[in-house]
Amino acid sequence: MKTVTIDLSTMPNGAIIDRHPPRGDQGDLSINWATHEIAACAALVVEHDPRQGLIFQMFSFSRGDMSEARIVREIDGLCGNDLRLVMTFNGRGFDLPLLRLRAIANWADAPNLHRINAEVSHSGAIHRDLLDTLTSRGSAPKPRLAQVCAALNIPSKDDRDADATDYVHQDRWDRCARYCEIDVISTWLLNLHLEAHQTVDLHRVQDGWSALAKWIEADQSRLARLQRFTRLPLFGCPPDGAGALGDRPLVEVTF
Repeated sequence: MKTVTIDLSTMPNGAIIDRHPPRGDQGDLSINWATHEIAACAALVVEHDPRQGLIFQMFSFSRGDMSEARIVREIDGLCGNDLRLVMTFNGRGFDLPLLRLRAIANWADAPNLHRINAEVSHSGAIHRDLLDTLTSRGSAPKPRLAQVCAALNIPSKDDRDADATDYVHQDRWDRCARYCEIDVISTWLLNLHLEAHQTVDLHRVQDGWSALAKWIEADQSRLARLQRFTRLPLFGCPPDGAGALGDRPLVEVTF
């Protein structure tokens, strides 16, 4: 059984926006997602083998080398056989609705994406939106993934990094796809922290992150861009210098 973590980068469709410009404060992407198209997408697929442990695969797609319809079909295919869980950060409010809309717009077959949408959201659901989990299904204000990761010592995109749309305008589709790759790993590590805390098992984070680091280090020629994830942080403590009342000694962690 596999877990698939998904993230999209998008770009606005100028023709649609010209016909239907945002009004007032409606310029926010979260409101006007229907005016966007897929620029790039990444999916981290993780499977557990009883003998080999965790097996990682990274898939990334961009409009630089394939059509939007094919990107949708590729993602839909990854969400097919042997799927245990699809994970996103704000996927219920953005990524999956946009994927389905672009599937319809391109007449691209997407039976698995429609199946995921049709399920009743509950604890056993096949889609886990970590933003939903953290905000009690939107009851709390919505933080960015990078902000949540910073609180847990999880690497993420830096706000000083170029925006994905900048790479599109520069015709740097490889960079646009890499933008998504960082987010899917950050999201997977965030879920690893949540599950480990719920099961009171700190070693689950250490073992999972170590397996991820070994996978990246074993293929440095292809995965060098992900080196930020090979350095395991000090678990159980706030980021260095970030504790308002000082860092808590690791010995006080009660796991």
